[in-house]
Amino acid sequence: MIHMMRDAGNCIDHPEEIAELVHKIRDAYCEGCVKFTGSLPDDALPDHERRRDVREALAIPFYLQPVHVLNDSLIDADGGPALVVTRDLSQGGIGIQSDVPLNQRYYMAEFDCPRQDSVRLLVEMRWCQKKSSHNYQAGCHILCPLENHSLRDRAHQ
Repeated sequence: MIHMMRDAGNCIDHPEEIAELVHKIRDAYCEGCVKFTGSLPDDALPDHERRRDVREALAIPFYLQPVHVLNDSLIDADGGPALVVTRDLSQGGIGIQSDVPLNQRYYMAEFDCPRQDSVRLLVEMRWCQKKSSHNYQAGCHILCPLENHSLRDRAHQ
């Protein structure tokens, strides 16, 4: 069982904390790009962006673990974590590319940030569309940060 940093009803009332974590994810990704390729990724988005939060087109691998929300705790749902990739990232949500359908309502998203703690977020899946065999695109809303216990750490308990 995983405890949230705050109860589910108050999750979205802390946009500054979510913004700080999104920047942490992006900065760790960009640091890796510079280290291994010598340049920053191309983050440009079209001018016709319609969402309230600016999205950055970044391809960052991360884990998604399906969970059930029960009172102020999360319980793992059936199945292990899936390795997925961001299509875009903003303070409000994450665009996702996946090999498997994402049919649960809630997920725990975990991003590795080298030389720092992993970033773990509770997200609510808003949509998932099959593009072709083993190719799904999805979008989720970031609800709140989670306490910092890695999915890999929990798998060894």
